[in-house]
Amino acid sequence: MEAGDVPELEREVDHTIEFPRKAKAVAAAHELHAAGYRVQLDSTGIFQVTATASIDSAVTADVVDQTSLWMIDLANRHGGEYGGWGSVIASHS
Repeated sequence: MEAGDVPELEREVDHTIEFPRKAKAVAAAHELHAAGYRVQLDSTGIFQVTATASIDSAVTADVVDQTSLWMIDLANRHGGEYGGWGSVIASHS
């Protein structure tokens, strides 16, 4: 975590998953929407699609670990590859 960040504060967190086919990305997007994520699908190649799933969340170690494991499982079930997560720094100031 960056200096000055307060992991307990909620902020927009973006997760990315790469899929080899649009149909797989769409199926995963339905599951992500059902879990409360905002999802954007972008074509990144002839057939490849990147899903960006965003949600307001804290980034404590427990939350990041649980969410990352869930995302990896979702990606695997839909034939994708989890790329990781990112967010802005959140502080009390």
